Amino acid sequence: MLRFISTSICTVLGLCLWCPCASNADEVDPQTEDLLLDEEEAPVFETVVHGYEVKPSDNVTGFARTLDVNEESRGMTSVSEVVSQAVGVQVRRTGGLGSYGAASIRGSTPGQVPVYMDGVLLNTGGFASVNLGDLTLDSLDRIEIYRGYTPVSLGTAGIGGAISLKSRAFDEPITEISASYGSWNTARLLALRGDRIDDVRTLAILSASGSQGDFEYLNRNGTLLNEDDDAIQRRQNNQHVSYGALVKIDGNVDGRHWTLANDLMLKRQGIPGVSSIPTQTVSLRTLRDSLSGRLETAVDENVEVILDARYMVMHEDFSDLDNEIGVGHQRTVSRADSVGGGALLGIHAGDHQSISVGARSRYERFTTVELLAGIEPDPASRVISSLALEYSLTPSDDALLVPALRLEHHHGVFFDDFYIQPSLGLRYEIVPGLFFRANTGRFVRPPDLAELFGDRGAVIGNPDLKPELSLNADLGLTYMVTDVGFLSMGRFECAGFGSRVEDLIVYVQNSQNTVRPENVSKAEILGVETSMGTGWADVVFFEANYTFLHGVNRSDRPFYYDKRLPGRPAHEAYGKIEIRHPWEKWAGSLWFDVNYAGSNYLDQANMQEDTLARLFLGLGARAEHLPAKLSLTVEVKNLLDTITVKDEEGRLRPVRDFEAFPLPGRTILATINWRT
Repeated sequence: MLRFISTSICTVLGLCLWCPCASNADEVDPQTEDLLLDEEEAPVFETVVHGYEVKPSDNVTGFARTLDVNEESRGMTSVSEVVSQAVGVQVRRTGGLGSYGAASIRGSTPGQVPVYMDGVLLNTGGFASVNLGDLTLDSLDRIEIYRGYTPVSLGTAGIGGAISLKSRAFDEPITEISASYGSWNTARLLALRGDRIDDVRTLAILSASGSQGDFEYLNRNGTLLNEDDDAIQRRQNNQHVSYGALVKIDGNVDGRHWTLANDLMLKRQGIPGVSSIPTQTVSLRTLRDSLSGRLETAVDENVEVILDARYMVMHEDFSDLDNEIGVGHQRTVSRADSVGGGALLGIHAGDHQSISVGARSRYERFTTVELLAGIEPDPASRVISSLALEYSLTPSDDALLVPALRLEHHHGVFFDDFYIQPSLGLRYEIVPGLFFRANTGRFVRPPDLAELFGDRGAVIGNPDLKPELSLNADLGLTYMVTDVGFLSMGRFECAGFGSRVEDLIVYVQNSQNTVRPENVSKAEILGVETSMGTGWADVVFFEANYTFLHGVNRSDRPFYYDKRLPGRPAHEAYGKIEIRHPWEKWAGSLWFDVNYAGSNYLDQANMQEDTLARLFLGLGARAEHLPAKLSLTVEVKNLLDTITVKDEEGRLRPVRDFEAFPLPGRTILATINWRT
């Protein structure tokens, strides 16, 4: 860890010394000022008050949330934590900071949730689900979460919804340096510089973070009914070190706005193994690099065109040379490449209708090599082409109707498939600020290349897989108000949703040492989600949400039928209260949050013991010296140090999201941040 800190300090200092040789930040052309705003797609909400949604945009019928993460990025809050606080979203983790995190929206699987970074799809090639533990808030400005409905501007429609990450944006030159340290020898360094030369903006971000991850947990040594050998131990081989670099430039030429960006992530981590059999040397190295370009232009006052091109590579090197995982000695190297582009045409056809047409295509290639066993399957590749049409009609001043159609074609050596995904959305303003929303659609998730043709030694592909098919529907009410007396903002939302998913893809035991994906399940999911947020006099802010989820397996296999879907608690709730107050030279904030998750099963057959309900409390405070632009943030996660809970028989069980992967106890983190 000391080596990590010293290397990171040198890296950060190198960026801090960088500064453009010329800056005309104070001279902004009024004709280009609006184009300088970093809005790649129209945001779901105008988020202007402490991260709460304030005003819905004109083209939204679905239920969505935009999270402003500028304040959270001053501390050590992770992407997994921020996303899990949103209503209708569950994030399962295998440990503490930097650990694997899988997002589920409205009971979906992680593979059914596309995740975008500035429009670049991170679910690609042989990586169907995105590990949120590999993402950081350091380079983010906001996170958009779509539940159910996904706009055609994003491209791929998720069965559960979608998550869209937006990188930092700025209007004035900005410099930021941040350093954090805390429990489990956790450290983080960040350096950021954004400037403008004439009408060209430049942004560079370097970050580094790491943790020993050696928190205490209850090890029951695999004997669930015998407490005599239970012991509190420290997690082993749970360390990680990650580095990130984002470079983005954008500007204007003859009224056209262009953007170029490169986002790089490197990570090295230990794989700790199950709680009763800790590992010593198992490791995983990950590289993700994406390069993107974008051009926005207005043909005339009624026609807008957006062109983009993207390339992304994902590389994983998994090493288990001592056979600690239990499926043989392994050294598996996997790589996914994705290159593509697209065009989005927006037509304003009068005051009451608009049309969006999107066309995109991408090429994916997945390769994997098992070095020790000498297994090197042929590379798998495919071309995905799609055409999307979204028609927004306002039959009256109060109503918005949005039918949409997505056509998607997948072509490879052994398959040639075509998918049709229609949807329909309605929004109606009952009284000022009170909206009724309803949406329905048919959505498809084809298997990824690794699920079809992968061979990673212990995990093999299945070319006979069928795509997952889902019929979704939701309806509900949202109410928003701003600046009413002492109430600076108010928001309330209540929605019911349901889906029927066929041909769910799950991994099943294929032989003594291998597993493979199969279509074994159908599922019915029903739920209710409610949320609210209020602000009083711009001093006290409160938000809370609750999600009820009833997910049942309808598989043809009798040992799965009518069982609860694993990893999806029936009840989840989150609440946070924050007090903020500025003085002449100082500003301070204090917050307290509560996170509750009900009990749930961890396997499909509901045979293993379920995870018991848990309650996590958190506390945080920030003090900022306004003239110096310097702030100190202290966060306490899992305030009560809850690492065990008692079952009905009084036996202690470890707190976890996945079977045999415990979660950390009380974690204290402090961050010093300088932002000009």
